[in-house]
Amino acid sequence: IDEYGKLFCAIANGYADHVKSGSEVIDPAKVFVTDDDDISMVLYDGEAIMKDVDSDIQLVSVTKGDEVKEYYSLQSAFDKAADGSTVTLLDNADLGESTFSIDTNEGEKNLTFDLNGFSLTGKDQLLYVHSGVNLTVKGGTVGGVDADNVCYYAICNFGGKVNIENLTISNCKCGIYNGEDWIDDETRVAGELTIGSGVIINATAV
Repeated sequence: IDEYGKLFCAIANGYADHVKSGSEVIDPAKVFVTDDDDISMVLYDGEAIMKDVDSDIQLVSVTKGDEVKEYYSLQSAFDKAADGSTVTLLDNADLGESTFSIDTNEGEKNLTFDLNGFSLTGKDQLLYVHSGVNLTVKGGTVGGVDADNVCYYAICNFGGKVNIENLTISNCKCGIYNGEDWIDDETRVAGELTIGSGVIINATAV
């Protein structure tokens, strides 16, 4: 791969096995590619180096035990995260007008979303949590870009269990929505919301 004459790497199963860039030493652990067969999107150390790169990349890692995998989008990370995993932001992430959803088709899934001191921003409703998901969100800022670019909801919980710790929610019309999820035509599951210590909510409503 030599789109900018900057990086050569051999890709196997989405990871860099061998990396070379002239005489410069390149750390394979800092090379990220898309999580599918399309390798037109490549990042090195957080910098997009391929020509046709999505400008809305969100760098994240998923950790379970000693296993760590990197992804280029929050949606991909949460889709692949197994029960007991921690999804960690590796940089500030802006969703623009998009959102992402945390769901499960395999019973309950316990996950932690660690913003790692970074910010998750966007313009609409940023984070959806659905029934079967037990999620802890902590360690950063969620909301609109600034006071002139606010989001609607920072977190929407539909039947899941959400625990919030050491988190700032700002630049939102409404900070958190906690409601019910329809399992079928007759069954609804109420969301559970716990707000722990160190939580700051600057929004019109909660």
